[in-house]
Amino acid sequence: MKHYLIESSSQLAIWCGDDAPILSESFAQCGDELFLCYSSSNSYVLQASEIANFAQRKYKVQGGVLIVDPAWVEPVIDLAPLKAAKNKQINEWRLHANETSFTYEGHHIAADLMSKIDIIVTNGEITNQGAMPVNWVGGWKTMVNSVYVEIPDVDTWKQFHSALFNQGLTNFTHAQMLKAQLEAATTEAQINAITW
Repeated sequence: MKHYLIESSSQLAIWCGDDAPILSESFAQCGDELFLCYSSSNSYVLQASEIANFAQRKYKVQGGVLIVDPAWVEPVIDLAPLKAAKNKQINEWRLHANETSFTYEGHHIAADLMSKIDIIVTNGEITNQGAMPVNWVGGWKTMVNSVYVEIPDVDTWKQFHSALFNQGLTNFTHAQMLKAQLEAATTEAQINAITW
């Protein structure tokens, strides 16, 4: 059971909580909230079943029970700023995914900015020479620092480099799918439900 503060004149529920409001001649103390416009002279307390997603002034006392006020109109929420914020968040999620790691031969390879620069520079040298560099160490360190994946030749390097590309493509595709969901969302709840 919950306690509701009821406005006497309209019979509308103003507040809902576990503890009964304290009504004085000059205010109503409702949990942590203090209402100076309500008092024992213009409001009263009703104990009734809990209402999920209670909204102020949505419910009215009729026949001793709370019902949705026939005059209630759901407030229109401007989804544009919510969608803009979620779109930005999706971009941040994608960036984080791109800068975390990719998988090659079952191993996690770092994809932070420094690691990507190393891969890009190495790829440029291999492309430039048409062969593995003369001083090539023969592999690439995984995120388990003592473990290397072997990359002995250009064909293997191409597979390694493609793994990085494919992870980025996967992240991009996932982000686009989330943005399609965001575009189709018509409620705040649907927007909030979108996660990486």
